[in-house]
Formats: sequence, structure tokens, C-alpha cells
Amino acid sequence: MPLDAADFVGFDASAAAGGLLLFSSKAVRRGMEIYNTDGVHSLSCVEPGTSFLAHVRGGGGSYEVNLNYDGKQHQWMGMCNCQIGWNCMHVYAALKQLLAEHSTSSVRQLSAGTRVPTPRPAPPKLPATLVELLPEKLGRRLTRDEANFLNHIQRLHQQARASRGLFLSDLAPLGVRVSTGWWDRLDLWPSFPETELAFWNYLALYLHDKQHFGIPALLQPVTDLDKVRDQMRRHERAREIERWRTTLARLSEQQSAPTAAAEPVELRLRFTPREAMFDWRPAGREWIELKHRKHHEFNATHARQLSPEALLLWQPVAMRAETYYAAALTYSDHWAAGQIGRWLRQQNVRPLLVNAEGEPLKFIEAPLRWNITQPEDDNGDYAVQLLQSDGAPLPPVWLTSDGHPTLYLTPDGVFTGPPRADQLLSLHEPTRIPAKAFETQGGLRLLNWLQAPPPPR
Repeated sequence: MPLDAADFVGFDASAAAGGLLLFSSKAVRRGMEIYNTDGVHSLSCVEPGTSFLAHVRGGGGSYEVNLNYDGKQHQWMGMCNCQIGWNCMHVYAALKQLLAEHSTSSVRQLSAGTRVPTPRPAPPKLPATLVELLPEKLGRRLTRDEANFLNHIQRLHQQARASRGLFLSDLAPLGVRVSTGWWDRLDLWPSFPETELAFWNYLALYLHDKQHFGIPALLQPVTDLDKVRDQMRRHERAREIERWRTTLARLSEQQSAPTAAAEPVELRLRFTPREAMFDWRPAGREWIELKHRKHHEFNATHARQLSPEALLLWQPVAMRAETYYAAALTYSDHWAAGQIGRWLRQQNVRPLLVNAEGEPLKFIEAPLRWNITQPEDDNGDYAVQLLQSDGAPLPPVWLTSDGHPTLYLTPDGVFTGPPRADQLLSLHEPTRIPAKAFETQGGLRLLNWLQAPPPPR
């Protein structure tokens, strides 16, 4: 610092000024405090016009900020080595200082009578953002809360562009509750969605199918889940084919290797109230609980001794253990819940599934049903409850697996049943809905979703 005219050849000042509008009010306020107190103590050019490095004092420390211009999207991206990482107060102060240096350099050139570098041609019109697109679709202006929600989506898109992905914890501002798996990278798209609209549709698919969130009415006019669901289905199918090719190739190599015969090892998956756990044993001996922190060690010493059916259970966990030190199969973990649901649907691994007492896991044939009890008068409530086929109450539900049909894992075994409705209805006790609300078109739609016959009333 200071920078000269050569450092700003091809500099897109309008994009930098526009970037300042994307910060939160807190980042703007604290960033201005840093800027006004000369907290940006160095600013250097890495690539003229497109890449700069700043060192910023503020928030109790000194931080390094990288400012880079994305020519394809005509956007400035800032990354900081503070805990926030991007669009923080340090990035704001650095971008503000960069614009100030550009203005000073331009004035210095004019005073010296030197030629100002030819400005960049006007960039092509960018795809409309959700903030720009939705008022036209809705035929009205956005409310403040709606605009704030869309700004969250915009910031997530920018963050995902910078890091080429998102973690589960990044979705907390959208209302996603995170208890485990904070740093699990999400598989949301086949290739990165360049437009904000495409990004929202992939994100909406995850929120709807994996987190069971409803699509906000605000965004329904621009949401097409069927299209992105088909794209993700083909993407996941290709990955599944490749995974199985790799698994079967390794299995073939293991079978053909000229090794001495090893004692067979048996494996089973035991379901407890909180998590699923592996037990193992040399054939015919006592079962031994396999601690999840020992998965990597077990894979190295005993995986080759497992039967093909046991390998179908073990292989996904072994692959995950290569990345995550502690791969516990807790029902609250979204990866574990999804994998358990796939195991429960595979007929050839069911003999290896047991309940908490080590007895074979039961698969109850009679499906569950949603029972609707009508009120005695117009001011009463309808009671909606999930029951067994004979009308008995449902045991505590440990885990549900969406699909056709939905599976319900309980202490008594695995039930099949209609779709769940966790956002509306309890699985553990009757949900009461006022008759005047239930006896509407919305109530009929709920009955249709629950696959439940309407009551006589």
C-alpha cells in the first residue's frame, strides 16, 4: 500500500461496490470501524485487477484476507482466515479499502495527466437473483422477512461457490437443527449450480426430502423438485454403480489372492434405542461388541473373513471409517439413518439384523395405519393417531425410513406403513385438530397424504 494504476488494469469497480451490499449489517458496522481506524494495514496486488491480498487488524487479532474476482460471474469473493471465513468484517474492510485505493489511484493519474487505462466493457447481464425474480412472479414487493430469507440463500450460494460445497452446519440459518454431523459435507448437486435459482432448487430438494421441510409459499413459483430430483437420481445411480464396481473388484481380488485359509468371522447389526451397533465373533464363539472407534482396525484385520452378505453390511461403514474416525450409527445422524434404511430393505442381509436382546429382528407384515377419530360435536377435535393394524398403540419409534413403503423401526420390530408427517403429527400420541379446521379442503388433502379413509362425519 498504496497501489498504483498498473495494479488496477481491468479492475471491475462496480462489481466491488455491489459486493459491499451483500454483507450483514453487523459485518458492515464493524467493518467500517476497522476501515475508519486504519485497520487495513497492508494491501498488495497478486494479479492486476483481479486478485489482492490484505492484512487486517480487528476483532482482537490480525487476519489475512484474499480478494478475488470471478470474471465468469462478475463477482468479488473474499475469504478470511478468521473463524467466520467469508463475508466477515475483515473482508468488508479490505474490500472498502480496495475501492478507496482504486479511487485514489484514478485521481493520482488525472492529476499527473497520464492516460487512464481503458475501462472494461460492460459485462453481460447476469442471471436474475431470487430477490429480483420473485417480485415479478408474485406480483408484489417482498416483505422484510422474505428479503432476509432470500439473502440467507444468496450468501449460502456465494459461500458454496467459494468452497465448492456446503456443510450441514451451514444450513442452521434456514432452521435446520444440527445435533451431529456438523462437518459432514453435503452431496447436493451433480455439478455446481451457477445460478442462484438452480442452487435453490437443489437446496430445496435436500430440505424437502432429507430434512422434511415444507417449501415456503414464497419460493413455490420458482421451485421444480421433479426436475432436480431426476438429475440427482441419475447422479446417485452413477455413483452407486461406480461404488459397486470398486467393491466387487476388491472382493474378486481378495477371493483370488493365494492366502492361507483364515477362520470365518460372523457379523451382525444390533438395534438399540439410540443407535445400531455391530457385534462380531469367530464362527461358533461368543459375540463381541464392536466399538465404533475400532471400525478401522476391524476392517484391516477381519474384513476378508466376512461372508458376502456380511460385506454388504460392512462395506459402507468401512468406507466411511476411512474418512471419519468415529463412525457411530446413531439414528440422529442423517448418513447413518439413511444407510440403516437401505439395509432394512435388503432381504439378503435381514438374517444378520437383531434386536437389542440379540434375537432376530422381526419384520411385521401387517402395515400400520393412520386412525381418525371424529369429535362428538362441532366444537370438538379430530384425533389423528398412527396405530397397528389391530388398533393397538404403536411402540416407541426409534427410526423412520422414507420410501415405498415407509419403514418404522421399533423395539418390537420393523413395521411398514403410510407416509409419516413429523412436521404435523406426533408418532407417539394422538394429534388433535379442531373440527372447524379439519373439515376443509386442507383436511381432505391431509387424509389423502396419510392414505387414511375419511371418518363417517
